[in-house]
Amino acid sequence: MSGDGRHVCIDVVSSAFDGQSAVNRQRIVYKAIWEELQSTVHAVHQMTTKHPSEAAASHQ
Repeated sequence: MSGDGRHVCIDVVSSAFDGQSAVNRQRIVYKAIWEELQSTVHAVHQMTTKHPSEAAASHQ
């Protein structure tokens, strides 16, 4: 996660994303961090979600 504390960019790589659509991947992330978002973050500026195989392919 990066940003100024109120507006953040989130990059997540997880095997939990296997077979999940982009929307479902974002739902998984939001569910995991919802409490933190409510107390400190104003907005998620950008979210990138990748399965480990996708992340490895993008680094080649």
